Amino acid sequence: MYFVGVDGGATKTLAILSDDSGKILGWGLAGPSNYHHVGLEGAMNAIKESVKKAMSMANVEHINVLCCGLAGADTKKDQEILHEGLCSLGLAEKSILVHDAVIALMGATAGKPGIIIIAGTGSVASGMNERGEYARAGGWGPILGDEGSAYYIAREGLAAVLRSYDGREEKTMLTSEFLKAMDITEVEDIINKVYVEKVGVEYIAGLAPVVTKCAQAGDKVALRIVNNAARELARLAIALINKLNMRDLEFPIALVGGVFKAGEVIIRPLSEEINKVAPRAKITTPRLPPCAGALIIALKEGGIELSETVIRNIEHCLKNIPT
Repeated sequence: MYFVGVDGGATKTLAILSDDSGKILGWGLAGPSNYHHVGLEGAMNAIKESVKKAMSMANVEHINVLCCGLAGADTKKDQEILHEGLCSLGLAEKSILVHDAVIALMGATAGKPGIIIIAGTGSVASGMNERGEYARAGGWGPILGDEGSAYYIAREGLAAVLRSYDGREEKTMLTSEFLKAMDITEVEDIINKVYVEKVGVEYIAGLAPVVTKCAQAGDKVALRIVNNAARELARLAIALINKLNMRDLEFPIALVGGVFKAGEVIIRPLSEEINKVAPRAKITTPRLPPCAGALIIALKEGGIELSETVIRNIEHCLKNIPT
């Protein structure tokens, strides 16, 4: 039996193919497959290309179970559209579609119960309990959500600088550091960047390290912003802990995304907040990447027992794949 896991995102699509022992026999890389960005046809073409490359490398002509974890599969309508498109490709006997947060979770915990918090440009959390029940929180985009994300942190930092300029906020080293990072000379130039040049979400999110750097240096305004971001990310996890009845259990909470590169300045308050609700929860790093999470789902759907041997086979084979 052969299984394929696909991690489809806004920049690339990666497919990995294994046998029923978890040994990865082939992999394929293609362009982006977030259909909100490239359209349904573009997304399906990228998935097909990546899977076909994996099949060719493995010299395999038939796939038993395919699981795709896709960015953009946010709502029920999204999932219906994408699942129909996926099934129409006819790549496998059984095709499964899930949100990319699901495969990130399954990879991070190697298919075991736990929670993952993703805080990059945006923010989202997902979790699974011992009964296999799944829940997700956040991921609603920069206008309606993404609390605690890099975009959130930088936006709050920029707003604080403008308040300080007005005299509504205390003086902060964020002012000089943002001017330097944005290559501007006046605070009012921030307005030109945001509203005239219309810099995007990614540009603003890229400024988050300015805030975390100032927080690490002890700036009160920056510390308040980072602490608030940590609390918001903790709220995502706590929502899942409550939904999944995990308060009294011991389980991992894996942290993924650029925000956590700031280290203890954000991880410590995050952990403290979560442990008020779930004292046995343990902050960890992901064991496996999202593509492996997709493969794990495919293997489970195919009736394969996820023994430690299978997980180790996946883990070992991934060393030679650009995940």
